[in-house]
Amino acid sequence: MATHQILVVGHGDFPEALLASARLICGSLSHVSTLGLQPEESPSAFRERVLAAYATQAPHLVITDLVGGTPDNVINVLAKQFPSKWVLAGVSLPLLIELAMCEEEIDLPIIERALDISKGVLRHRCEETSTQ
Repeated sequence: MATHQILVVGHGDFPEALLASARLICGSLSHVSTLGLQPEESPSAFRERVLAAYATQAPHLVITDLVGGTPDNVINVLAKQFPSKWVLAGVSLPLLIELAMCEEEIDLPIIERALDISKGVLRHRCEETSTQ
């Protein structure tokens, strides 16, 4: 099983709900943890919780929910302090599953493959209806 630690951060309870869904499909995923920015929480308080997670869990990969959101901004500022961490923004269930189930060390080719796979599961369907 995977040896790399993954941290999913985002707004509210979304990271934990996403992980719960991934566990329903994949099982335990004990190497994946979450942090959600709560409505009453300041960015600096969230930053302190992220720092505590870095200290105890040493995540190899951090995935945020929304590019430019407060959790993403906090992680990107901290990435300068922790340059060995991989950071992705725009988590989805397929992306999380692909990376969480990866048994290889996470590197750029693994991340690119996971991004391609998660993009490949997107679908658009539009049925034209005519009004006569």
